[in-house]
Amino acid sequence: MRIALCIAGETRDYNDHFGPDTIITHLMENGHTVDVYGHTWSHCEKPVQDVFKFKRLLIEDQLKIVGDWVNVNPQQRQFSYWDNENNCEGPLEDIDVTRAKIGQHISGLRCLQMPETNDYDAFIRWRWDLKLEWDQHWINRKLANIYSQDDKNKVVKLMFDQWIDYLETKNDLPVVLTDGYGWVGQYNWTIQDTHFYLNKVAHRNIKNLNWETAIEKVWNETCKCSYHMLWNHLLIRAAKCMIRQPMPNVTVFTKTERHKQNELHR
Repeated sequence: MRIALCIAGETRDYNDHFGPDTIITHLMENGHTVDVYGHTWSHCEKPVQDVFKFKRLLIEDQLKIVGDWVNVNPQQRQFSYWDNENNCEGPLEDIDVTRAKIGQHISGLRCLQMPETNDYDAFIRWRWDLKLEWDQHWINRKLANIYSQDDKNKVVKLMFDQWIDYLETKNDLPVVLTDGYGWVGQYNWTIQDTHFYLNKVAHRNIKNLNWETAIEKVWNETCKCSYHMLWNHLLIRAAKCMIRQPMPNVTVFTKTERHKQNELHR
């Protein structure tokens, strides 16, 4: 199977840990062909390219891209927090807040749009600071006293691999797969968006998406949401995808320190 791995967002500590290499290696060991596409921002450390070869790597100026977009219609496009007292949006925040709130979505979509749909059987959205770690899944903890670590990992890998293979055969609906690590609440519903897996139909929908109008449309029809919730709306409302959460929880961040609140980390 031909797979396009699309790595996006801030590079963070990629050059120290090379987290994405874990999924590339696993997929290639299973006989898949993997092309790697990368997108990041000019304010980040440039990713070295001697671990694996990029099919394409795009580095852009986030301040210019977001700033140009906001300036067309600041009232609608500049981020503002919900004002509970007045039941409406509060004052517009600084442009850097808007960048932090939607930077990951712009980078993620631009990277996913790089590969041509007809060239691949499946597509993966990934982050620079994300890696596979098989013993994260609940089955490892549940079966801790019954099976060896090697046997438990084999079960988890089998669960993971069968859903990757599923993407090649499921092409009647735009399907996005991820794990069940998200949360649903009264005012917030989120999927696991650090990584997700798409079939050809879903990728074609995303390929035809314009992020500029898509984010503005979501904000106009719902609220100025960001992070996980915005990914939900962009995938479901804008790209018309269906999300399923059967994947095992097998990813961890390569960096364990908490990000600074004002860091442009999205």
